[in-house]
Amino acid sequence: MRAHENALRQLYEAHAPALRRYARRRVGPQESEDMVHDVYLRLLQEGREAQALEHPRAYLFRIASNIAIDARRRARVRGRIGEEAPCLVDLAESMTNPDMKIERFMELNKLRASLEELPALSNKVFLFKHVGDLTHAEIASRLGVSIRTVERHLAKAMSHLRLRCGR
Repeated sequence: MRAHENALRQLYEAHAPALRRYARRRVGPQESEDMVHDVYLRLLQEGREAQALEHPRAYLFRIASNIAIDARRRARVRGRIGEEAPCLVDLAESMTNPDMKIERFMELNKLRASLEELPALSNKVFLFKHVGDLTHAEIASRLGVSIRTVERHLAKAMSHLRLRCGR
């Protein structure tokens, strides 16, 4: 166990500064330290032995790249949802504020109920688009429909959610 801890510490000391610089360029200075820690956390979660890595620098940077891509995707989805589905705006952030928890919980339930009211295809299209972050073409391919059908069902879902969520 001690050898593993030493190897991990040496790996951190050797590569953390370069990973921090990389992270600053990818996710910004505020998130860079968290990203570096997430890289090592993923390494530990994968159960990989630090001393057994053949190309540790490349492996760590691949993890960092994947984390940055995931962060960009989440930000893009949050942006789209914020623009298109007002019920979801700041939901996650407000859940940490005790005064807002009940209100946001009620909004989330309202959104869930509104989604359940949609026809099955409209519901699937909405979820593929805003949760799965798929393009219209990808959704059309998965559901076996035309892109135009995807666009119609997405518009139908958005209109329904705007009406039901009261914004």
